Amino acid sequence: MKDTNTVKIGTIVTAVGLKGEVKIKNYSGRPDRYEVIDTVYIRQTPYVIRSVRYQKAMVILGLEGVTDRDGAERLRGEDVFMAAEDLEELAPGEHYIRDLLGMDVVLEDGARLGTLEDIRTDTAQPLYQILTEEGKQVYLPGVGAFVRTIDEAKGAITVRLPEGLLEL
Repeated sequence: MKDTNTVKIGTIVTAVGLKGEVKIKNYSGRPDRYEVIDTVYIRQTPYVIRSVRYQKAMVILGLEGVTDRDGAERLRGEDVFMAAEDLEELAPGEHYIRDLLGMDVVLEDGARLGTLEDIRTDTAQPLYQILTEEGKQVYLPGVGAFVRTIDEAKGAITVRLPEGLLEL
């Protein structure tokens, strides 16, 4: 069952420095996400953000209550969440990843391919991770040539497969 109150936006990779900062791999799709929210949740505990800076593609956060390296190290590997109510409205045709996970993936002819398990965003283009009916994991580029339609009301994503994808 999905937690509808929070949204996963990153994972703490490591501690930074001696003052309790943490380095976060950002999953939110918005590099400035941490600048527009006041609080993140780690292990269901709220942490007020006291500082935000960047190191290449990583986010460095200072959190109230985490004042030294030991405290930051204890958070290593933990997922970082934001309140779902802080999500902005999307334009028509845009979707939050969390709303797509678990959807049926069907071919253009209507045949069921499988279930959408994840969408990787740490690549040049999104990769849709699909668990096929046969139990095989396949990755489909999340571009219009292959992802034809997304119907949240029906819970279905219609796709066109690149030739040979299922044979890999």
